[in-house]
Amino acid sequence: MPVNTPKDVAVRTAVLITAVGLFSVIAVTALLSMQFSWILVLLTAVITFISAYLLVYLNTEKFIYQKVKIIYKTIHKFRSKDTKR
Repeated sequence: MPVNTPKDVAVRTAVLITAVGLFSVIAVTALLSMQFSWILVLLTAVITFISAYLLVYLNTEKFIYQKVKIIYKTIHKFRSKDTKR
């Protein structure tokens, strides 16, 4: 499945980060012999996914906007030079 939009990048990255976070929570719970709670796991997954999605999506959008802005400025400079001739 190709990644076409910043939302696709954000979702895939958020899912990966959430999976690592869940594995970490389960491993720490098992290692510390704590009582396992599905509510804790679910809450951690939801918070991690939303946080990761928002951070990745907003930063990707900002990065793309900055790069496109540079391209438009360069095009504008070349066009303004051509009109002066």
